[in-house]
Amino acid sequence: MVLRSVYRSGYHMGMTEAERVRTLRHELARWGRLHKRRDALVLEALAAGISRESVHILTGLGRTTIDRIAKSKQQEEQGQ
Repeated sequence: MVLRSVYRSGYHMGMTEAERVRTLRHELARWGRLHKRRDALVLEALAAGISRESVHILTGLGRTTIDRIAKSKQQEEQGQ
């Protein structure tokens, strides 16, 4: 997760509290924007021929989550 990287990297060292809070807010907003596109990105990857296993490894998403995303798209296409 992005937030852990800020702490583990020592990135926050030497920052004032206000700078650290601003940086964390920025990282949370960035994560939120990416998360909103999660399903679309997974579907695009699968459609491009990237395997479910690769999507799992690259994203850290559970295989059942990837399957659920793919299944929801199939159901949507079938009008269910």
